[in-house]
Amino acid sequence: MKKTNSIRIDEALISLRPMIKIEQDDKKPLELFQNDVLRPVLKYQHELMELEMLNNPIFKHLKSKRLNPTAHRTALQKLVQTPELKFRCLGLILGMLCNKEYQFYLEHKTELNKRISAMIVDRIVSI
Repeated sequence: MKKTNSIRIDEALISLRPMIKIEQDDKKPLELFQNDVLRPVLKYQHELMELEMLNNPIFKHLKSKRLNPTAHRTALQKLVQTPELKFRCLGLILGMLCNKEYQFYLEHKTELNKRISAMIVDRIVSI
């Protein structure tokens, strides 16, 4: 792929994301990445994640159980950590990163995976 084509694809991916205003005073690179990249991507992909959850039999079962909020959140955290769902959700997010962002992700994969999982749980609690 030519470099100019890659730049156009990156610009197109970034232009799809909603703008999210977050106060950022002297934040560390991981926090900036989370707020500038991951949050908008998660917001953009919310409907697909919701569809993924609503079609997951374990999620359906959890919804029907009427757990208290703490137990519900704990169960969702465990669900998001199951390999199949974890990789599906990560794919929804990582597929929306441009080349430079993906390179940053690879350099900080362990920490960013934890942050992404926590943000996914925050989003699916409301479903």
